[in-house]
Amino acid sequence: MKNIFSYKSIPNMTVGMQSQQDRNLQVLHGKVILNEEESHLLFMQNTPRGPRSQEVMRTAHSRLVQTPQGGYTLTFRFSPNEGDLKKMLLEEMARIIENELINRKEDNDEV
Repeated sequence: MKNIFSYKSIPNMTVGMQSQQDRNLQVLHGKVILNEEESHLLFMQNTPRGPRSQEVMRTAHSRLVQTPQGGYTLTFRFSPNEGDLKKMLLEEMARIIENELINRKEDNDEV
């Protein structure tokens, strides 16, 4: 495999970093701005990702996740060529509706 990178040493380089505080021995994603004339390099870290959705349950055709805001997202994936599709999807939806987590949340709302 051919090396596509070229390496160049620039003496007396000043490096500026705009990054999170806890960065030691971590891979940082961002962009670098190089000014060779002034021997200055500036690294700007991308904004760290926020909280992620948590998977609550799966069925053969769906995935239910709870978002960081407390809501739920349900995604169904299927092929229209599957046999007995309507019955399977209805059974899976019934299983999702009977899920303890969702029922517990509704019981708390009623009280």
